Amino acid sequence: MKAFYYILLVLIFAGTACKKKEYPKSVSAEDNPFYMKLVVDGQALEINAGKNNYYMYSSIARDSSKIYSLVGEFKQSGCSTCPNSLRIQIVDSKTTTAATALDINSVLSLRDYRFVSGPADTVLSKVILQFTDANGLTFTSNNSAQEASSVLRVISIEDSFSDVYNRPIKKVKLNVNCKLFNGSQFKLLQSAEIVLGLVY
Repeated sequence: MKAFYYILLVLIFAGTACKKKEYPKSVSAEDNPFYMKLVVDGQALEINAGKNNYYMYSSIARDSSKIYSLVGEFKQSGCSTCPNSLRIQIVDSKTTTAATALDINSVLSLRDYRFVSGPADTVLSKVILQFTDANGLTFTSNNSAQEASSVLRVISIEDSFSDVYNRPIKKVKLNVNCKLFNGSQFKLLQSAEIVLGLVY
């Protein structure tokens, strides 16, 4: 009987001494931590992925100059010019060769990003932001009148996994302050807090 208690005691200690390996938190469509809280022209707007038919989309783009970008979008399902939608494009800091894979650390880091200020401006290490308002009008940060104080600040970056994309993602928290332009009109985007997931 003593042997039984001794073995039981050893098993209890062995079971409590082993520590389960921690993996990054998985992100699924049902439990979505992605959101955007914006103040646009003084009006608050909050959108949560997975609610009211809104989703957070993510993709990798590569332009004709062989420059990678990470793209994150908040928009409703099934529309092309979705009202109250937001698209953020973070551009890599370097050009690549045809066979070069994306280097996530070259594109994404904890820092301030400036906005592309027009077609003649270099896009390396910069951001392009596009917002479609409730009336379906699209405004972009890509304008030569963009103020020097306009900035997109990456606050935090966490490793995670997306069940939706079945691949690793970076969960990124951002703060944004900038002007958005549409021809002769502009909108002021202030105190924006955005959490999005970027595939890589």
